[in-house]
Amino acid sequence: GLAEQQAMEFDIVRDLPKLLAKLEKIPSLKDCRDRAGTNPPVPSAERFVGPIPSGGGQHFKDRVAELQRLRDAVVDQQCRVICVNGHGGMGKSSLTARLIHELPNTAFNVRSSRGEELHIDVAVWIDLRLSEQRNLDKIVELFRRVLDPTAADDLRIHWREEKLGLLDKLDYLFRHVLAEKCILLILDNLEVVLDQNNRVQGGYKDLGELLLRYVEYEYPGKQCLSRVVVTSRRELVLPRGVAAIHHSRIRLLDLSNGLPE
Repeated sequence: GLAEQQAMEFDIVRDLPKLLAKLEKIPSLKDCRDRAGTNPPVPSAERFVGPIPSGGGQHFKDRVAELQRLRDAVVDQQCRVICVNGHGGMGKSSLTARLIHELPNTAFNVRSSRGEELHIDVAVWIDLRLSEQRNLDKIVELFRRVLDPTAADDLRIHWREEKLGLLDKLDYLFRHVLAEKCILLILDNLEVVLDQNNRVQGGYKDLGELLLRYVEYEYPGKQCLSRVVVTSRRELVLPRGVAAIHHSRIRLLDLSNGLPE
């Protein structure tokens, strides 16, 4: 009855210092992680987003030299825009997809023929044959999927700010996203948005501005990390001044022969 309850409470009070001493010896979760040499789980962010062709790795044939040239261009510190050109069926998308599919096997490092490496954090694939992907809002939406939650929310807020113009939004994108992560953007089938002069059509001005920013943007005090790979049946024409001043930042990979059957 009451006597037993009081006795139990007395035992708990008497043993409390011993219990507290034992609790202090139990390692915290942080200590366990430190001793194991591991870090807390990274907030959910994807490494690959977009409709990357699933057959790129399996159906790739006899493009060893071209694949290495693509790797060299991606790793080149001066290169920003890589244009993979060729007629339909030449293997432009397959070549580019092959580069993406091999990343998990190389710890997400692209290695040049000179032995230099570039670590790719994420790859974002845009197929411009899909009408819903022919706008910058969609690309930014996919970028948000590869960021940690805080950075993704910040990008969403700035991108939706009505008082900011397109150039200001792009400045934020390059300064706070593309300068912090090595994001490999692939714009597949660019010919869909080109006019008869091989320039980006006026209806897709935002895509044109994005490409120009990749070429022109000066990262303040930082090395350029992010790249864009463009596949197209026709060669993209940039404004003459841009192409002349920044020619070292643009690389052309012309596939003159299709993939063997």
